[in-house]
Amino acid sequence: GGDSGEPLPVRFAGHADVSGRVRGAARTQDLTVRITDGDLLAGDAQRPWNITDGEVRVLGAQQELLGLHARQGEAQLELSGLLPDGAAPLNLHLHATTPRIEELFPQFLPPAWSRRVATCGLSGFANVTVELHAAQDGAAEPRQAADVALQVERARPAPLPLELQNLKAELSILPDRFRLSSVVAQCGAAGQVEIRQARDGTYCADGPEAEFALAAKNLAVTHDLLAALPAGAWA
Repeated sequence: GGDSGEPLPVRFAGHADVSGRVRGAARTQDLTVRITDGDLLAGDAQRPWNITDGEVRVLGAQQELLGLHARQGEAQLELSGLLPDGAAPLNLHLHATTPRIEELFPQFLPPAWSRRVATCGLSGFANVTVELHAAQDGAAEPRQAADVALQVERARPAPLPLELQNLKAELSILPDRFRLSSVVAQCGAAGQVEIRQARDGTYCADGPEAEFALAAKNLAVTHDLLAALPAGAWA
C-alpha cells in the first residue's frame, strides 16, 4: 500500500494586530489576527516566506486563513483554508508562481510525495494551484489528499529521454493511488505530446506504477527514445 501522506507543518512567526473574544473558564477563543509582517515556515525552516499581508481567524484550536500572501525571492504564494488542530488533514487552497518549480514542491508536500513528483523532472517557471483536502476513501483515520493543476516551463519524465516544454497537467494525489487527468506539452521545435492515464496508478516499493496512453505529433524519434520504451511498444 501507499503512505498516509502526513502533511507538513505550516507555521507563522511575526507581528499582527489581534481582536476578538476569549470566553469562560475554558478560554474559548474567537480571534481575528491581521498579520502586519512576518514569516511563513513550511517544510524547510531555512527557507521562510515573507508575509506581505494576511488574515487568520482563530476559532478554538482551529485556524482559518482568510487570505495570506507571501514572497520568497521572485516566488509568490497565496494561501487560504483551514489549519486543523493536531494531525488532521489540511484543507487548504494554495496558489503559487515561481521561477524554480523544483524548489517549491519539497516545501509543501510530504517527502514521499515530493520524491514521486521528482520523477517527473519538473523545472523552470511554473504556475501551480494545489487543493489539499481529506481523502474520501472511507479510512478509519482521515488521510491527506491533493488535487494539483500546473503549468510548467520544462519536464523530463523518468525514464524517457524527452524534454517537454510548456507542460500543462492535472493530477490527483490520493493515499494509495494517483490519477493523472491529462498532460499536454510541446516537445522539440514542432512536436506535441498528450498523455492520459488509462487507470489509477498505485505506489509500490520501486516507485509509482501506472499505465498511460501517449499520443504524439511531429516527435523526433531517436535511438535513446526507442531504447527507453517497453519491449514491443512499436510492434
